[in-house]
Amino acid sequence: MAVALMLPLTFSMSAVLGMNVLVAVYIGGISGGLISAILLNMPGTASSIATCFDGHPMAMNGQASKALSYGIVFSFVGSVFSFIFLTFFAPKLADIALKFTPAENFGICFFALTMVAILASGNLLRGLLSGLLGLMFTQVGMSPIDGTVRFTFGNPNMMAGFNTLTTLIGIFAYF
Repeated sequence: MAVALMLPLTFSMSAVLGMNVLVAVYIGGISGGLISAILLNMPGTASSIATCFDGHPMAMNGQASKALSYGIVFSFVGSVFSFIFLTFFAPKLADIALKFTPAENFGICFFALTMVAILASGNLLRGLLSGLLGLMFTQVGMSPIDGTVRFTFGNPNMMAGFNTLTTLIGIFAYF
């Protein structure tokens, strides 16, 4: 949202300066999501979900400043590493992604469901139920392939489906 709000302000800037401003706002927004993840156990962004697992217990043990400093430093390190990686490998990754067929898409979905089962190895029933609940949430709305309306129960507000970020934050805030 912050990038969309800053976009009109960058029209009068040079292309390099405008892109730098938009990237800085994006990284600031993503990194800012770890503050609520650590202090409140509610991820502010989708990328801060994993921070809830380690950061919030540290905050509960009186090490909130240590958790926040680790989060900020390694968010910076990860950003720099990913920028360097994408600079050199983005064209090659795009070529591979364009060659994906339905078989590869099925493989990715199967891998994701396998990961749900592996991560829920402590309580298999809970893991399978959470995976099933996730699959049910993704079925609500309009099908991206043929435009068929699914599980909206006549409510036009449900045609867009569930917003992934809002759903994830709500689920993590509940638990």
